[in-house]
Amino acid sequence: MFFKLSNGIKTFYNVLNQDELDIIIRESIPLLEKISPGHPGLQTNPMFHIHMMKNGRYDIIDKIHKSVNVGGWISKCWVNYTDPTMRYSTWHIHMRPENPPLRCTSVVYLKGEERCGTLFRKNNRIYKTKGKIGSVVTIPPHLEHSVPEDIIKPRFSMAIDFAV
Repeated sequence: MFFKLSNGIKTFYNVLNQDELDIIIRESIPLLEKISPGHPGLQTNPMFHIHMMKNGRYDIIDKIHKSVNVGGWISKCWVNYTDPTMRYSTWHIHMRPENPPLRCTSVVYLKGEERCGTLFRKNNRIYKTKGKIGSVVTIPPHLEHSVPEDIIKPRFSMAIDFAV
C-alpha cells in the first residue's frame, strides 16, 4: 500500500519486516564511514546492493525494488547513519551529470524515531515525511532533500537510486 504526496513523493508502508531491517543494519555497520563534510553522518559506499548480493541477501533489495514498482535498475544504494552528535542539514539532489539518468530516488527507513523522516524543499517550502520504520519513500531525483536536524536518537536509513 502506498500514499502519494504532492511533488511526486510516494510512501510505501511496511515493505520490510524487522528481521530484514536487522539484516541490513548488521551488514552495514562494519562498512559505515565518514565520506566528506558534505555528507551527513556516516555512510556505506554506494554499492551496498552489490555487498548484499555477495552475501546472499539481495532478496531484501529485490523486495524493495519490486514493492516500489519503478522499473529500471539500481544505480546506487547506500546505508546512512546519523545520531545527535553529527546532525545537520545537507540539502542535496541525486540528479547529477555524473549519474546515469534516474527514474527516482528512494529512502528506506531502517531504525530511528518516526518523527524524523526526510525533509524536502521545493519553491522555498519545506515538507517533511514521517520515517515509518520498514517503509520506503520514493522521490523525484531532482527534488532537494535532507536528513532532519532534530534527531535525538540514532537513525539508520538506506538510499537507493533507480536508473532508467
